[in-house]
Amino acid sequence: MGFLDRFKKQSAQAGPVSSGTMLQNVVHDAMIDPLTGRGGENEKAYAAEGHFNRIPYARAMAYYTASWFIQNAVDRPARDAVREWITIECKDPEFSRLVINRLDELKAREVLEKLLRYQRINSRGSMILAVAEEDTNLNGDVSHQTKDIGSPRKLCKLNVTEDGDRIHVTVPNRFDITKTNYNEPEIRHYGAVIHPSRYRWIVESFNTELLQGISVVQRVIDAAKVLDSSITSSGRIMANLGNYVVNSDELTNLSPEQRIAWLHLFKRMIDTDGVIAMGNQSQEIVSKIQTTLSGIGEAFDFIQEVSAGSSGVPKAVAFGRAFGVVSAGDFDQLNYAAQVKSEIQEKHLRPVLYWLIDLLCKETQGSVYKYIQSKGGIPDWELEFNDIFKIDPNTEADIRVKHAQADQLDYTMGKATAEELRDLDDRYSELVAPDDPPELTDEELEKEIGSFTDQAFDALRKRRGAA
Repeated sequence: MGFLDRFKKQSAQAGPVSSGTMLQNVVHDAMIDPLTGRGGENEKAYAAEGHFNRIPYARAMAYYTASWFIQNAVDRPARDAVREWITIECKDPEFSRLVINRLDELKAREVLEKLLRYQRINSRGSMILAVAEEDTNLNGDVSHQTKDIGSPRKLCKLNVTEDGDRIHVTVPNRFDITKTNYNEPEIRHYGAVIHPSRYRWIVESFNTELLQGISVVQRVIDAAKVLDSSITSSGRIMANLGNYVVNSDELTNLSPEQRIAWLHLFKRMIDTDGVIAMGNQSQEIVSKIQTTLSGIGEAFDFIQEVSAGSSGVPKAVAFGRAFGVVSAGDFDQLNYAAQVKSEIQEKHLRPVLYWLIDLLCKETQGSVYKYIQSKGGIPDWELEFNDIFKIDPNTEADIRVKHAQADQLDYTMGKATAEELRDLDDRYSELVAPDDPPELTDEELEKEIGSFTDQAFDALRKRRGAA
């Protein structure tokens, strides 16, 4: 039985063939997937058109949830910025402990990560709002939002605006440069004015004329589309590296519709690892042609480089590599750590944390405020972000060896003394030379002076008594 006879038998069992349906099922662009939207209008990359095209929050979230690359570009810097958290440097360790504990009670780390995430999704940024305990007893009255928060009784929650479209920005003065409110944005949430003391708003590259900034999703969307399309099409490309060729005299007698239907059945048999039953006719030949494709690896590497560059995240991190331990020569990751520190921690998080800690120091029913009152004032303190990466042990050992060699050279040439070189190393900061007196605090110094004075008076009395 030849190909034609077998085809007639299968088509008779399957019923009449619809040429339109068969044509749609067989002849189609594999890059178009109506189920996921791939290959449709939303999948097309846009060229620079010279005008601003804002992505609404709903569409930005759809891109974010659909693309793992956009998720990495948005989430990884936000997560890394707060992963190692902060240190409150203060001479009073109890004050530092109370502030950190209060931040933990308010889940500040999780809230700030969410703040950064939605700021990177929305072109209008994101807002963090402090809710005081007394605000929850107003039964929906929002008139208090226009007033200075002052000294709240106690903060009970920190809220973050997810939907950037809820934030309405106006610039009352865009033209008079002599006024102090020139180009100063006024923020409303759902149309309600909120006093600046109650919130902090962060946005990237805010433009007073467009009344919005530039989100990470806007920057990477075209690269994400090309990357997703390249991954989706890679399977099709690999499948096309090998093509089947069928030679049979009986195929020439088929109509175009029957030939399409026959190809559909043949393709389904091949895709499902079916067994080809050859007839006894010498004219029937099935062969497979293998094709070698060169340059596809370089093309995919180029797409990945462009995608990583548009996101501002190193290629290794953007494509899933863990970040935390850096070895010698990882300049991309070192630059990424410096970028997170300068553009996220210092630019966005530090002002928000200063504002938040200042509110904690004003809570009249809070532990920090009570401790400050017992001490008579706020001690000097400074906020430092902990390093978000560590040097691997081998590289750290090499660094120590090079520093030791440089110190030895400086000591041999007389550029520095042993004590001066020792002071440069934090590991030896607790060591004191035998001839150096120990450093005393004010209380210890007063105690030593008092003890010395008492001993001097006792010696004077004994001397007078002996006389």
